[in-house]
Amino acid sequence: MARILAAIAFIAGLAPAIALADAQAYLCIADQAVGFTYDKNPKAWKSTLFSVKDERYILKLKDKHWHWSKLGSSFEGTCNDFTTADTIGCVGTEEVLFNRTTLRYQLYYPFGYIAQMTLESFEGSDTPYIEIGRCSEM
Repeated sequence: MARILAAIAFIAGLAPAIALADAQAYLCIADQAVGFTYDKNPKAWKSTLFSVKDERYILKLKDKHWHWSKLGSSFEGTCNDFTTADTIGCVGTEEVLFNRTTLRYQLYYPFGYIAQMTLESFEGSDTPYIEIGRCSEM
């Protein structure tokens, strides 16, 4: 009887670890970003590197749907389901592709060159870019 109780206690102790193994969230941290910026003199777009020092994101499963958000932001982009290739796409202000096998993401911000984010925007007030980074399961 003591062995049965010990086995039950051992299995019960594993339950939190098993639940964590099935976590449905990822923390993603940017590695690099490149894009374009507008140079007012000579009124031309040029390629540039962007700082990604504090760029962090969360991909999480909430109410049976995946959501992408910048850490600390209440705005969430909506995502489709994972494909058979283990990738998922999300759309919000940016477009994001994430692969849960490689734990890498690619983010594309399209505004600034062909379209402005708001009607009040002006040439060069926004900068299109692509960002890459790595994620870890939470």
